[in-house]
Amino acid sequence: MHDSGVVASIVADDGGGLAEAYDTYADPLYKYCLRMLGDPAGAADAVQDTFVIAAARPAGLREPGRARAWLYAVARGECLRNPRARNATSPLEQAPDVTDAGACSSADVAFLARG
Repeated sequence: MHDSGVVASIVADDGGGLAEAYDTYADPLYKYCLRMLGDPAGAADAVQDTFVIAAARPAGLREPGRARAWLYAVARGECLRNPRARNATSPLEQAPDVTDAGACSSADVAFLARG
């Protein structure tokens, strides 16, 4: 079944379209979410939520031939809503602060204070 058929089936609420979409896209969506979150449980939750949203709001897809892109966009949104993603830090944010103990001597601090 092509994307347009999957979307039409989801809109018709016959169950087959959502099952077909899940069979086709769940694994790649999981891998995508896992790369974004780095957490298997969070990725699984994001994929589940993606299909819940797809079932609840199929009219959100303006172009039925783009079901794959739509599902990925929904999954991305779910990953970004995930607290694990919001609390993730980049390597730059993990770098020690330059004001950490030992970063500069008391003489350096006195010099900087004098301006």
